[in-house]
Amino acid sequence: MAAACDTPDVNIGGLVAAFAGPHLFIIAKDAFAPIPLAGAYAAIGQVTVVGLAGQLFVRMPEVVATPRQAFHNRIAALSVLRQGRVRRTMGLGVVSIGMMVFSRCQPRSL
Repeated sequence: MAAACDTPDVNIGGLVAAFAGPHLFIIAKDAFAPIPLAGAYAAIGQVTVVGLAGQLFVRMPEVVATPRQAFHNRIAALSVLRQGRVRRTMGLGVVSIGMMVFSRCQPRSL
């Protein structure tokens, strides 16, 4: 729980995207008038390029691990699956996606 509070910039970024994204779509969707929605895709592409530009300055430290350590780390990461809460969450996700994909209900046209 404490880890979510340590990174407020991630939460703020999601809120900004939730409000700015639909407005950007509405404003840009007719930028290339004969082609429907081309402006929205162009705007999303520009936002992506601007977001990736900041990644050019990020320097990550190299992780040096022996093959034995790498194997041990992979096995340790799989130990999360022993928790019942994680298995239930994954199961619910699989069931909900299956219900969406294999649903026989067709949306009604308005």
